[in-house]
Amino acid sequence: MASTVTFIVFSALLVGVAFYLAVAVHELGHVLGGSWRGLRVAVLCVGPLCLQRGLDDRLYCRLNRRLQHLAGYAASVPRSTEGLRRAFLSCVAGGPISSLVMGVLALVVWMHTGLGDITRATHGSMGSALALNVLVLGGISLALGVGTLLPFGQGASLTDGRRVQILWRPGAIADRHAAILALTSYWIVGRRPRDWDHGIVAQALSVADGSDDDVQGHHMAYLAALDRGNVQTAREHIQYMLDHVGSISSTVRPVVEVEVAYFEAAYCGDAAARRRLTHAGESPLLDTTDRLRSKGAVLLAERDLEGACETLREAYVSAAGDSGWGSEFIMVEIERVCQAHDLPDPSADIGVAPL
Repeated sequence: MASTVTFIVFSALLVGVAFYLAVAVHELGHVLGGSWRGLRVAVLCVGPLCLQRGLDDRLYCRLNRRLQHLAGYAASVPRSTEGLRRAFLSCVAGGPISSLVMGVLALVVWMHTGLGDITRATHGSMGSALALNVLVLGGISLALGVGTLLPFGQGASLTDGRRVQILWRPGAIADRHAAILALTSYWIVGRRPRDWDHGIVAQALSVADGSDDDVQGHHMAYLAALDRGNVQTAREHIQYMLDHVGSISSTVRPVVEVEVAYFEAAYCGDAAARRRLTHAGESPLLDTTDRLRSKGAVLLAERDLEGACETLREAYVSAAGDSGWGSEFIMVEIERVCQAHDLPDPSADIGVAPL
């Protein structure tokens, strides 16, 4: 009885290890595929651990604060603006290919080294569990490889197979998708939108078809315009997103709604933005900081200065505690809004110097 319990417990632990090992191989495949074409890792998350590149170009190991990335996530940043489509095609395809290779190797080892013949009677609970988990590793890896190659998904929730399908054929649509991936990686490493390459931003706007990629491209261009102080251009991108919000996917729509609510409240003083924010819905692409920033702007438009000050400060603290992911831009934007409305400095008394 005791040996059976030991076998079950040890097997369960090893299944968890096998799962995250399979995930690590998959995400490393993305990184290696991108590095082959000149990309550098921007972020690599496996479970609670996250390897992230900072603005100083160094890699830092941090705890993963994003629950949506606990099952694994990787992104790479380009060294140059040339050959983005091929670079990101290699990066995206590297994950499924690595999983398939790992799956086949694990199964070959299991079948041809005698692991399949190991039993608890002859090798004990530990040995039998280890042998079983080589088989589990192979099965999980193959499932990841095949599953992620299936071409489906919408918005930012695309499988690797769907992204490969988009990037495979040269053309404006593939170039636009590559540009969005590049700008997303800039956001992850914390590069200010004002410093994004103008050519890549233009490439993200190259096809006006009202699709998720089209709207995401305008969202990126909006961030760049706002960070450069060009409010009128930012307003035009906001209007474009509003004109097409009804046709985009449920993962992208809440991001647009929350950002539009922020802009309408902070830059137009429109208290009606409260309704837009309230009905924005949920998306894995939204985090606490995004909603707090928009809520603070809405309170400001409603003339609740005390509530706005408190909420914007809370958003500022949330951004300050997050490295990368647009945190510097968000902090600067909150400081700008507070200064424009004579609110107290949100960085005061929290040990963060104004940006």
